[in-house]
Amino acid sequence: MVEVRVRFVLDKKGIAACAVGPELRHAVHDIAATALPYAEFISPRDTGDYERSWEIVDTIVTDIGRPPMARVTAQLANTSDHAILVEVGTPTVDPHRVLAKVLDWIDVLGRGT
Repeated sequence: MVEVRVRFVLDKKGIAACAVGPELRHAVHDIAATALPYAEFISPRDTGDYERSWEIVDTIVTDIGRPPMARVTAQLANTSDHAILVEVGTPTVDPHRVLAKVLDWIDVLGRGT
């Protein structure tokens, strides 16, 4: 039997470049683009413009690591003036939690179950 050893050397510059590169940018945007119609579909219909106010915001964040490393994100956002009330509810209206449901749906898709 032949023993194979692999030596891994972490390339921090390479990882940093990948984290903001065009391939990852497209991949995370595509995930958000897949989720957007689902968010619209499960949005409540009796809340004014909420179901029509979804958009994808492509951005770069620096919230991980020391020093922080930049990485691309694609955020699914609802720009309706009353989006927070629809999401979390009020003392008299139950929350719809559309974003949480979309995240659960993406998780199920990612696991293939």
